[in-house]
Amino acid sequence: MNIGEYIASGILEQYALGLTSEEESKEVEKHTRQYPELLAELHTLQDALLKYNAAFSHPPPHDLEQKILNNIPESPKALSPSPAPDKYKRSASMVSIALLLALATLVYLFLQNRKNRVALANVNAQLEQLRSDCEKIRDNNTKMTQYIAAVGNAGNEPVVMKGLEIAPNALAIVHLNQEDKLAYIEVKYLPPPPAGKQYQLWAIVNGKPTDMGVFTLETEENKLKTVPFIAQAQAFAVTLEDEGGSPVPTLDQMYLLGNV
Repeated sequence: MNIGEYIASGILEQYALGLTSEEESKEVEKHTRQYPELLAELHTLQDALLKYNAAFSHPPPHDLEQKILNNIPESPKALSPSPAPDKYKRSASMVSIALLLALATLVYLFLQNRKNRVALANVNAQLEQLRSDCEKIRDNNTKMTQYIAAVGNAGNEPVVMKGLEIAPNALAIVHLNQEDKLAYIEVKYLPPPPAGKQYQLWAIVNGKPTDMGVFTLETEENKLKTVPFIAQAQAFAVTLEDEGGSPVPTLDQMYLLGNV
C-alpha cells in the first residue's frame, strides 16, 4: 500500500468530518489499525479540526440566563411562542453559511497540503536518484580517465594472454611499461574460481616461472590491477591455485598463457 497516495486521496479528511460511507469508514479504520503512519495522520487531522472548532466557538455570557429570565413577561399570554424576526433568521443563516465555507476552505487546504507534500517527496526522490546517477557517471569517468592514462601510455606494451584448453574463452592482458617499470593485469574474462581457490599470475624468465602474486576478479569494467614489474619476462601465465598462492605453478590448472 502506498501511504503517501492514500493520504493524498483525502479519505482521512472525509472520515474526520464524518462524510465517509459505512464501507469507507470500515476501510479507514482497518488501515489505521494496520499502518501507524495513517493513524498518526488521522489524529493530526482530528486535533486540527478540534482546534478550529475551539477557535470559532465562544461560550455564552455568564449573565445570559438572568437576562432571559428578566425578559420573560408575567402575563400567561406572553408565554406563547412568537415567531423570530426575519433579521435574526437571516443572521443565523449567514453565520451557518460562513461556518460551512470556512470548514470547506479548511478541508481544501488540508487536501492541497497533502498533495504538495506528496509532490515534494516525489521531487526529492527524483533529485536523489539524479544525484546518485551523477556520482556513478563521475566515478566511471574518473576510472575511464585512469584507464586511458595507464593503457594508452605510449611506453606501454600489451601482452595478450589467451585461454588454454581448460578455459578456451578466457582472456587477459598484461600491460608492461619498461620505462616506468610498471605492470598491470586487465582480466577480460575468467570463470569465477571455486571456493578456497585463487588465480595466480606468473612471469616466465629464462624458462622459469616467477611468482607475481594472486589476484581477485574485479566486477567493474576497465579495472586494472597493479602487479609486480618483472624485467626480461618472455611470457606470462595464470594458474588456479589454493587460496593464498603457491610457490610453484600447478601446470594442469593453467588457464592463460601469452608470449611477450
